[in-house]
Amino acid sequence: MHIHSDRFNPISYLSNSFRKPISKIRWQYASTYKIKKIIKSLKTTCAYDGISNRIIKLRASFVISPLTYVCNAVLSTGVFPDRVKYAIFKPIF
Repeated sequence: MHIHSDRFNPISYLSNSFRKPISKIRWQYASTYKIKKIIKSLKTTCAYDGISNRIIKLRASFVISPLTYVCNAVLSTGVFPDRVKYAIFKPIF
């Protein structure tokens, strides 16, 4: 089955994929309050691009609304932006 991202709805997909609805899953969009709480809880580190998340923490009031919009778009469409899929894995011996 090929799903077009512009018409993909995660809730419909889950409902159609399972015979019985999953009653314990509650769909909730991210709130600006929750995003702010997550930003405050971040440890100050550098991302893969070398930019410290300290900038985000210092200017949280300016980025909370756009970040909330992006998070909710990801949740509602099921499409995660390719640019954000980067990670650095370091083995710990």
